Amino acid sequence: MQEDIFAAMDAVQDQGLEAMLKAVEAVAAENHDFSMVANIKIALKQEELGLTGKKAPVGYAHRESEKWKELYQYMEIFHREAAHAYFNDKRQEGHLAKAAKHFCEARQFDAAFQIYMRDGSDASVDEAIVIMTNYLDYERGILMRFERSGAGQAFMTLANTHPPMGMGVDTRKVKDALIKTIYDAVIQDVKAQIAKHEDEIPETTSLNELLEGRGYIVVNEFEDSHFGNSRNHITGSADTEVLKIGLEYLAYNRNRDPRAEANAQSYQDDEMWLRGKLGEHEKAADYFIERATAGGDLGNSMFLAGQAIELLELAGDYDVALELAQRFFPPDHYKRNELLQKCVKPEARMDELRRAGNVVGYALAKAELEASEVTN
Repeated sequence: MQEDIFAAMDAVQDQGLEAMLKAVEAVAAENHDFSMVANIKIALKQEELGLTGKKAPVGYAHRESEKWKELYQYMEIFHREAAHAYFNDKRQEGHLAKAAKHFCEARQFDAAFQIYMRDGSDASVDEAIVIMTNYLDYERGILMRFERSGAGQAFMTLANTHPPMGMGVDTRKVKDALIKTIYDAVIQDVKAQIAKHEDEIPETTSLNELLEGRGYIVVNEFEDSHFGNSRNHITGSADTEVLKIGLEYLAYNRNRDPRAEANAQSYQDDEMWLRGKLGEHEKAADYFIERATAGGDLGNSMFLAGQAIELLELAGDYDVALELAQRFFPPDHYKRNELLQKCVKPEARMDELRRAGNVVGYALAKAELEASEVTN
């Protein structure tokens, strides 16, 4: 086809650029190269609008120019035409993938996704997942990536992409959904392994109960380093199910760690933190307070105190939390001011305001205290 194209251009070269482009368009259409047809039509429209050789505006700046706005509208039309032409050209190899690509260029993402999936080749399914993640449903795209490529690729996609503006996606909830999906897949896989060796499959969904006494089981997803890197998200999650998965994952690692005894303190800290967030607020807070007051590195003591304070906040015990913050954090620390706004007792607020030299705030708290004493 290339020789035909050059021959067609040479035949009309004395008639100018438009004539040559139209000649190329005719050859491309005859050979069912609808991508080239679309590109030629775009070039012709660009020439008609006087935009040939001009640099396209950056970002959404084309919206401020009527000519560029018109060109982009026609580009979508020409790509849509190419998409329909490829879709209907069933004799052409890979016609569905080519149609999907042009539907994507025409910003018809749902059609592009559906057709890529219908094509079914590895490359097309990967493109479909990219479209789902970037344009349609971010969470579903991440979960599709896990189902297709495993936990590592799903976490990498999550780390390297951002949901488009306007989707209203909370990435923390997406991570929660991914971790729960991975855990469910692990449990199903483990039970499938058990079914090959035993007549009865346990009903429990506790990974460590399923693994007990079954050395033949392999848990590939939990061995993936990317799942290990999700620890910070699990410990910071507010989702009860994710926190419970965190306890399972913690026990899984501890049971397989050759240095478990040396790392016992770290494992205990993580377990108490997860249990605290799951409802054992005061017990876990007391544990971290004891750890923080045991001495040692100041930075570590502040970190442990911070964990105790967060658990006390979950329990609604803001006054005790403020007392702990006053003990471990400097006067200008944001947490002290944050807790000050939550304190129930005027005495606690007065003490902090006096320390901070806030005369007006101290006077208001004192007046509130005196008023409460008169009422009582």
